[in-house]
Amino acid sequence: MKKLLLALLISYSLTSYSQGFNGNQMEIIKTINIAYAEGLQNEGDSSKIDAGFHPDFYLLGKGDEKALRKLAIADWRARQLKNKAIGKLPRKSENKVSLKYSFIDITGDVAVAKVDYYE
Repeated sequence: MKKLLLALLISYSLTSYSQGFNGNQMEIIKTINIAYAEGLQNEGDSSKIDAGFHPDFYLLGKGDEKALRKLAIADWRARQLKNKAIGKLPRKSENKVSLKYSFIDITGDVAVAKVDYYE
């Protein structure tokens, strides 16, 4: 199982339900689960991706090298849709991505989430 730590900055609209996190935090979890885990990682579903990511979103990440890399959501989305077209997505149940949330902070309509990524 592969584990990766993600920090996601999300713009969201509020609705509410609860389970350990408060209602607003649960809405963030729901948005990330649908747009990121389901839409981008597991299914390659453009409607789910578009519903949860701002068009100006960029992933900032660090690989084995010390330099940060930057990936626009439009490029990431296109890559996943191509993967779906050639049969790499949707993932099989044994390879699906799952997420565990350790921190969510909300200020106004912006949130930061610290997420453990499992593959």
